[in-house]
Amino acid sequence: MIVTLDLFRNTFSRVLTLMVALGFQIVIKNVHKYANKITVLCLVLMLSMVLSFMVQERSKEHPMLPTVAGLAQLPLLLTDLLLFFWIFLAFRRTLRYLEKKHQDYKYKIVSKIYRAFVVCVATGAFLQFVELVL
Repeated sequence: MIVTLDLFRNTFSRVLTLMVALGFQIVIKNVHKYANKITVLCLVLMLSMVLSFMVQERSKEHPMLPTVAGLAQLPLLLTDLLLFFWIFLAFRRTLRYLEKKHQDYKYKIVSKIYRAFVVCVATGAFLQFVELVL
């Protein structure tokens, strides 16, 4: 039960961040243009999280080679990289649009959210790196 809630929480938080980056209700009024892409990304993300969880649980019972465990994490890593790249591009597009339309107040708010996102991703990447090294 808790695993399922974690799965949905993690997916929802990533999609919510993507929606903010796309400028939903700021730049775009509906997401019909992106609905299929977001749905496919959610399904792939969920499947890769399930695979990652299954490997983690199996490795607790039966020791695995680090290479095998690392390869099992690869789909989640690639999906996250794709999602974060899309979010970065969406933030840049939204910020350019707001700047072009001289919507300074919205630009300031979205740029603060963008900077917070960059700091969080950088911090998370650094912590993952430290965890791998240690």
